[in-house]
Amino acid sequence: RRIFRSLPRLILLTVISALPLSVAYYTAWGGELSSFMVPVAVATILATILFDAEIGIIISLALSLLVATLIPGASMRIGLLYFLGGSAGVLTVGRVRHRKEFYRSMLFVPLSMAIVVAATNDWISNPSLSEMGKDMFLAAINGFFCPIIAIGLLPLLESVFRIATDITLLELSDLNNPLLKKLAVK
Repeated sequence: RRIFRSLPRLILLTVISALPLSVAYYTAWGGELSSFMVPVAVATILATILFDAEIGIIISLALSLLVATLIPGASMRIGLLYFLGGSAGVLTVGRVRHRKEFYRSMLFVPLSMAIVVAATNDWISNPSLSEMGKDMFLAAINGFFCPIIAIGLLPLLESVFRIATDITLLELSDLNNPLLKKLAVK
């Protein structure tokens, strides 16, 4: 209810969701980008940090279904790939207090996406290991860069929409801040 009663928060959810959907739209309509390179995990990581884990899971499910239906020829394999990759992103950043804790998501998101690609490969019609290896590599690259993009977009979204996350509050409570030093002395 808190999100639906606030227009800026609804706009923020729209902005967060627009990035992977625009990449999926570009991929679907003639773009030279692989269907394994849609950055759904960026949206789920940002939604988890800016709102909470439940919103992150809902965004992961909604975007993965939209991307799977938007890209022609994509099966539910793509939807499952993005849902599980986004869910791994949600689980790894659910309790992030420092920016250095994003390293976990930079490990687990690409690993989970590569495992999903290998597990959902159609071994009967596509027994090629090189093709599967290429798909695993593209999914892992996508999963690796999604947390990096999220780290870069987070301060911008925090300042534009005036949202204070746990990361921001911990940075502001740093005792090396000159204003806090003066306050401690006085």
